[in-house]
Order: sequence, then structure tokens, then C-alpha cells
Amino acid sequence: MNYTLLKDETAKTWDQIVLHVNGLKDTSVLPAIKKNVEKNDEFYLTNDSFLNALFVNCAGILVDSGWLRILGSGNESLPALCKIELHGLEGILVARDILGGAFLLHGQAVSYYAPDTLRWECLDISYPTFLEWALSGKTREFYELFRWTTWQEDVSKLKLFEGFSVYPFLFTKEGKAINSTTRKIVDLREIDLLNDKFSQEI
Repeated sequence: MNYTLLKDETAKTWDQIVLHVNGLKDTSVLPAIKKNVEKNDEFYLTNDSFLNALFVNCAGILVDSGWLRILGSGNESLPALCKIELHGLEGILVARDILGGAFLLHGQAVSYYAPDTLRWECLDISYPTFLEWALSGKTREFYELFRWTTWQEDVSKLKLFEGFSVYPFLFTKEGKAINSTTRKIVDLREIDLLNDKFSQEI
């Protein structure tokens, strides 16, 4: 499908998203890479105009200095929106956070994989509602207990496929005292593998 046509078809919805982004500090839009959109344009065949708009118009959106990464059509460091099975749940991966958390569109509702419980939690919200929430500033409250003193400086050092492995682990009592933990930069896939392993043991 023609890239210019895709942009025209998603323009109104994208303008709504940009209005939310422009009202937030520490939030940035990563430009779309034309070849990524055209190469995967079969993903465009979704009934959700907001998913389409993200996929066509940006590689992704970085919220809270990159703590939360909302996925679009991806780039060399950031994965694209994709259908996936993650931690036993199938759906469309729509966002990742730097602690290994994941937001997945399963059916019509978004679920969150919480690294402090190693469980999926259905948020009972649609993708457009999730997007509105993520771009409303409410993520600060959502992640408040997981943010250590120097988190902004530390997050700035990450590549977009990386996150922090936290020890003691977040699902332990000791891991709740986030400023007393140690944090190591690793590939998010490594965190996913560890979480799968631990979820089978606890």
C-alpha cells in the first residue's frame, strides 16, 4: 500500500495523538521509517484507527524520558507493533517499560505484565483509552513506587531494546525498596526469559 496514502488515511487520528504528546514534558515522537511501514503494511489491516495511526506515523513514542516505550512501526533499536505470545498470553504488543513490563492488546482489552508480580493484569481498557492514559501524565503515578532517585539519568543511558534487571528482584519483599536495589542494563529479552523462569518457580 502506498505510504503517502496511508499517511493521508491516518492523518486525523494522528493529529489527535500529537495534541496529547505536545502537552507532555519528557515525551518524544520517533519518526517513522518509510521502508518499515511499507515492508509490514499487512499490519495496517486492523480495525483500530489508533493502532494504524501509530504504525504509519511514528517508530514509537517515548514517555517519561523513555521509561515507557509506545510502539509504532519500529526502528533499528525499537521493536515494532507485532502479534506475539509473551509470558503465556497472545495479542499485539503495544508498549514496553524499562523494568520488563509489557502492555499487550488481547482481544479488545489491554493487559499489563507486571514485573513485581510476574502476572498479567487485565486493565479492562481499549487501545485508544490506553493511549490516552499513557499520554496524560498518569504514568508517573502508575510507576511511582518503582522509580529510584537517579532514574531519569539512568534511563537516558539505555538503548531502546534495553531495560534494567533489578536485584533483589521486584517480585520479592526486598525488591520493593527500590532505592536499595542494584540495577544492571540488559536486553529486555533477557528480562523476559528470567521472568518466565521465575514465574514457573513461585
